[in-house]
Amino acid sequence: MKKLKYIIFLLVVLGAASCKQDELKDIGPARQVISAMKGNWSLNSVIQVDEYAKDKQFPFTTVELTDLYPYREAKLTLNTTEDHKPSTFSISFGNSPKFLKLTQGNWTVDNNDAPKTMTLTSGTTTDQITIGKYGLLDQGQLLLSVKKYQVGSKGERTLVLSNNYYFKKAN
Repeated sequence: MKKLKYIIFLLVVLGAASCKQDELKDIGPARQVISAMKGNWSLNSVIQVDEYAKDKQFPFTTVELTDLYPYREAKLTLNTTEDHKPSTFSISFGNSPKFLKLTQGNWTVDNNDAPKTMTLTSGTTTDQITIGKYGLLDQGQLLLSVKKYQVGSKGERTLVLSNNYYFKKAN
């Protein structure tokens, strides 16, 4: 029994001594999300998500709305300053349903390095949009989500519906 303990101890010591620290590879420069968002975008598809059904794990939670209305006529332009900060925007809906209150104004984000929320402003009117999936920007796509909430009797907000707008880079 003593020999077994010594053998196990020896194996543990040898195993620990043979470990070496792995070298981490350079992941490259930080992603420039705001710069990638700059430009002209055309609405490519619209997918509506029933968040209540998704939360309850119902089988049917999404519906493709793109071909029900002329959504593809919507065009979005996002401009930035010379130092790559958000500045102005414009959106032309054409015959598409107007899914935002504003057609032009200024846009800002909650965090310039890793934005999650985009705020569109003109005067005292604002629209808040969730920015999704940075990886799509590398493929020339932009995902913006408009969330709809139900407000309870005590003022609590429950997410019930999301409209996901997939834009494709036009230039």
